[in-house]
Amino acid sequence: MKKILFVLVLLISLLFVSACSGSQGVSEEEEVIEPKGFYFKSKDIMMSPEAPSKEVTDALGEPIKYSEGNSCEYGGTANLYSYDGFVIETYQVDGVDTILSITINSDAVKTIEGITIGSKKSKLIEKYGDDYVEEAVYIAYKKDESAIMFTVEDDVVAEITYISAEKSMMF
Repeated sequence: MKKILFVLVLLISLLFVSACSGSQGVSEEEEVIEPKGFYFKSKDIMMSPEAPSKEVTDALGEPIKYSEGNSCEYGGTANLYSYDGFVIETYQVDGVDTILSITINSDAVKTIEGITIGSKKSKLIEKYGDDYVEEAVYIAYKKDESAIMFTVEDDVVAEITYISAEKSMMF
């Protein structure tokens, strides 16, 4: 009798614990939303042009350098947040600070595809493909509504910028 009571209490306890613990993962029915277009990732924080900037800059913490001024082209305030290896430029859209561009300016920082400052043009094309627009020193790729622009000097990547395709002036 004691064994049956013990097993019954154990089963009820397990049911209670499993019901209260909740789900920690994504169920098979839930859809995992992949980011659209090109995006940059730093400290496990994904960011892309035209996204609100507050959550991103809050998560990244205090920038190394911050500056603001008036945006002649877009109106409102333009902000520059400089972090180790990249800069986020924001502008206002309907009163909300929004990411205009993300520029990688250090060889210590890579794109998701593994390209960094100093990568060869041939490696860039190998990783991103041959469906690009080339103008002067720029190579640009478009994906959905975003673009990634590479400044290439002497067949070497000198700068990388994520920007909306519309604002890139390349598409």
